Amino acid sequence: MIGSPQSVTFHAKFPPGPGNPSYYFSVDFWQSDSSDYNNLTKISSSTCYRYGGYGIVYDDNIPDGNCPEFGFEVDKDKDYTIPIQRSFNFDPNKYYKINFLTYQTTPYFYGSNDESSYIYGKAAKDNGVGSEINASMKDIYFIIKSQSPIEIPANISQSIPQNFKLNYSTSTLTLSLSWDKPRYFNETSPALTYKISDVSYLVSSSTSVLPDIITFATSSEITINEVGRKYKFSIVGYDVNNNPTFTALSKEILIPYSLFSQFVIVQQTDGSVSEIGNSNGIFYQTLGNGLSGAPEAIAVKTSAAGRFITIIIYQYSDANYFNMESFSENAAFCTNIPQHYPGPLCSDYYIGSNIWTVPVKNNFTFAPAKYYKFRFMTYQSQSTFYGSVDENSYLNGQSTKESEVISEIPTSFLRDIYFVILSSTPLNN
Repeated sequence: MIGSPQSVTFHAKFPPGPGNPSYYFSVDFWQSDSSDYNNLTKISSSTCYRYGGYGIVYDDNIPDGNCPEFGFEVDKDKDYTIPIQRSFNFDPNKYYKINFLTYQTTPYFYGSNDESSYIYGKAAKDNGVGSEINASMKDIYFIIKSQSPIEIPANISQSIPQNFKLNYSTSTLTLSLSWDKPRYFNETSPALTYKISDVSYLVSSSTSVLPDIITFATSSEITINEVGRKYKFSIVGYDVNNNPTFTALSKEILIPYSLFSQFVIVQQTDGSVSEIGNSNGIFYQTLGNGLSGAPEAIAVKTSAAGRFITIIIYQYSDANYFNMESFSENAAFCTNIPQHYPGPLCSDYYIGSNIWTVPVKNNFTFAPAKYYKFRFMTYQSQSTFYGSVDENSYLNGQSTKESEVISEIPTSFLRDIYFVILSSTPLNN
C-alpha cells in the first residue's frame, strides 16, 4: 500500500437499544514486517467521541463530538467515516491490519462473502475475550481515502508481489506456489518475470536447496526432495529493464513424513484390527535383524496420542531378545503439551486415518547384525493400537503389550503392530 490515509469508511447498522449511541468509535492501523502479521505495531489510532457518552447529554440536534461529519443514525445501515487523526505514510514493503471498535455497542458490520472481493486480506472479529477468530463474512466493507492523489509508481521497485502462498500435495510430493502481481503494477506494462528462490535455511537445518524458478506466470509447482522438514521461499519480480520489486517471503510450511514406498526402510502396514492398551497404551513389536540405515521417523497407527507419543528402541545381541545391549529412550517423540513436555507437536505429524509419523529425536543407525524391539507409548491415554491378526504379516517379529502391573504380556489377538520406519529422503537416491 502507498499514500497517506485521510479517512476510513465502514458500513454498519446500529440497532435501537440502551447500548446506542456508542460512547465512541475508533479505527486503529497496525503494521507488520511479514505476511503472517506477527509482531504487529500500532502506528495510528483515530477516535470519534459521541455526545451522549461519558456524561455528555445526548441531543439529536448536536453534531457528533470531534467528528461532526460522522452522522450517527440508529437502525439504519449506512457509511460511517472516521477521519485519520494521527497521519502516517503507508510503506509498500509492509503489511497492514485495520481494527474497528464501537465501544459498548453491538452494531452490524457489512461486507462480502466472496473471498476474492479483497484478495489482499480477510476479515476477522474479536470473540469477546480478546482473541481473534474468523468472521462469518470474508471481507469487511471499507474505504481508505488518501490525503492527496496517489501516483502509481513509475519505478517497479516501489511494489511487491502479493499473496505469496504455498500448498502441499501429499499425492505427488509437490509444492504449489501462487501469487498475485504487485498491487500498483501498471496494467499496460509488459509482464514481469518472477524469480522464486528456496530460502528454507531460515527455518530448517537441512542443507538441501531446491533450484530457482523463473517464470512469467503467477503460479508454479516444484517437486520437493526431502520430507519431515520446513520449507520457505522468496519471490521477486523484474521488469523489462531488470529492475526488481521488493522481495516477498512465503510463510513456512512443514512437510510431514511420507508413506510413499521410496521413503520406507521397513514396514508392516496391515492395520485391519485393533486392540486397546493399558492406561498408557503401551505395546511392543520385535523387528528381528538385518535392518540398516538411519531412521528419521516411525509411523504408528493409534487412536490417540495422549500427552505425548514416545518410542523406545531396544538393541539385542540375540534372536531370543534376552541380552539387551542398549536402548534409545524417547528415540522418536512428539508432544501435545509442549509447555510441559518440550518437543515437536504431534499434530504436525498426523497424516490422517489414525496414523502419526513420529519424528526420530536421537541420531540412530541400525546395525544389520543386531536385533531390535520397539516400545510404543501414548502417555496417560488408554489408546487403541492397530495392526494385523495374521502372525505372518511381519515374518521377523511379533507384538506384545504391557499390563497394568508393568509386565510384558501376550496380546489378545493383535499379532503385529502397524508400523513404518521412514527415511526423510528417497532411499534410491
